[in-house]
Amino acid sequence: MDIKKAYSSYNARKYEEYRRQWEWQKHDIFDESIRPRDKVMVRDERWEDGKLIPAILKDMEVNRIAYPMEQDIVQKHTTFTVGREPLLDCTPTTPAERQMLQLLTEVGHDTKLKYHNRRVVTSWLSECMVTEYWWVDPVTKELRVELWSPFRGDKLVPEKDGTGKLIGFYRFYSTRDPQGREVEWASYITPTDVQGFRLERGEWVPVEDKSFSHGFQKLPLIYMDRPEPLCHKISTIRDRIEKVWSNSADCNDYHYAPKQIISGDIEVVNSNPTGRNKTIKLQNGGDVKMLTWNQSPQMVTTEVEKLEETAYQIMNTPRLSPKEMSSTGATSGEAFKYVFAGIRLAVESHEEQVGEYLQRRINFLLHALATLHPEVKEAKGMHISPQLVPYSIE
Repeated sequence: MDIKKAYSSYNARKYEEYRRQWEWQKHDIFDESIRPRDKVMVRDERWEDGKLIPAILKDMEVNRIAYPMEQDIVQKHTTFTVGREPLLDCTPTTPAERQMLQLLTEVGHDTKLKYHNRRVVTSWLSECMVTEYWWVDPVTKELRVELWSPFRGDKLVPEKDGTGKLIGFYRFYSTRDPQGREVEWASYITPTDVQGFRLERGEWVPVEDKSFSHGFQKLPLIYMDRPEPLCHKISTIRDRIEKVWSNSADCNDYHYAPKQIISGDIEVVNSNPTGRNKTIKLQNGGDVKMLTWNQSPQMVTTEVEKLEETAYQIMNTPRLSPKEMSSTGATSGEAFKYVFAGIRLAVESHEEQVGEYLQRRINFLLHALATLHPEVKEAKGMHISPQLVPYSIE
């Protein structure tokens, strides 16, 4: 795959749609083409000197209440999947293997992999695509890791052979020059080197100072993707909740202050400055009534609660508010296991890809550490299996 084909194959529109679902500020409820402002009449139309003077209208902002449901659900799935640091299942039998295990532990500590794992899983569940790139600090000669994903401004295009094996990787990104102009760059990573390019007049031109040998005999990156975001299937439910909430708030604003319907002649007597103890005298069949809103707000509450319940059930995600937890009646460890059974099943489903991702990372780090530390070279083939430890509430 050449660089032009790789660049054109990236579906930017798809990932922008995923971003609109993820960032609550970009939800449809804030789009004025979908939820326009209200028109309020300031002055009615009238006739003056035989001419019809049109009414005067002004825009009035409507309520726009967002619900970051996707972020809440993904956060819970991330926490239950890698909230506890994965264990390394291995039994070193030689001094070199014990030293290799110690080096792996130090790399995990120095690069803060415990927190890096959370960012990886969150990006994978929300953005569908995530890559971590490993490199060697030229000063300290220690391994460092960097995260690439669409929401971070990276356009990622994997290159695979006929069997699905990853043989190369394109990363497209942009920076700003000193004058504030956007500059587009590309990196093509192979098992031996990194090739850098810059977009100039529609052509990708090689850049010498961004091309180098990375020093490994494997691709120094770990890649994971999925067909759609975790919460893609419930985005319409969240849209409906936001619409119902916002419309209900508009109705509350409109009907909050009581309104009177007056007919006939009235005369206000015995009114003090505070407005209390006001007496209204009616004449000539006059009448005063209060305009009431007969629609029950319970209908709104019931619909929203049912939509929320459905969404969280679909996603096998518990709602962990004190109210929800108390309603389950969970007061023991066994009861808690039942409450969280759904999300633990979801974690097992995630483990198929997350576990494979972590295994590929371990395999690369064994190779990288053997390259940087020849004294443990014989241990690069040792068997180490990362084991997820699902989060639980006892």
